[in-house]
Amino acid sequence: MIELTTGWNLGKGPCGPTCSVDSVGNNISPALTGTTAVKKVINGTVVPIRPTITGHVSAVSEYEGWEQESATFRVELSLVDETIR
Repeated sequence: MIELTTGWNLGKGPCGPTCSVDSVGNNISPALTGTTAVKKVINGTVVPIRPTITGHVSAVSEYEGWEQESATFRVELSLVDETIR
């Protein structure tokens, strides 16, 4: 599991162009779907895997023009000898 906190210019991040202080706490998981390509190699074959990504708007400053999001990225791995790309 990886936990990320990202900062963006207001309206340019996953919160979207209508981001405001009222957006704090909103779920941004749908905006994150499909943004990450993770693949594993098993016996020389590249296999795409879908990580689970969940996130929310954690802070917004309309005055200073920024938004902050927190997200959790999870990938299930097996005990087989695999290489993650």
